[in-house]
Amino acid sequence: MAINHFALLQSSIFSLRNGALYHRNGKASPSYLVNGFAKAIIQLTDEIQEAHEKGRLEYASRLVEDLLLTDRQVREFNLVVEVAKAMDTQRKQAAFAANNHL
Repeated sequence: MAINHFALLQSSIFSLRNGALYHRNGKASPSYLVNGFAKAIIQLTDEIQEAHEKGRLEYASRLVEDLLLTDRQVREFNLVVEVAKAMDTQRKQAAFAANNHL
């Protein structure tokens, strides 16, 4: 079963907003969410494309709502540039792994 990065991200955002998100060096700042945002956006985008190709349009529509929420949250935390860079890095790493059968 695949990890639901959107659900993990939403849980982390809830904890951050309630002052309960920590990492090994103490309380987390919004920048701690950058990789989570990138993973969630990539996963949602891939799932939307797959659902659309399979004709599961209602499911695709629901995923688009999740993607729009995630986009609003990225902008709310002022992490647009950081998330874009993280997405680029993650996509390149995935392509490298696929091309090298890792």
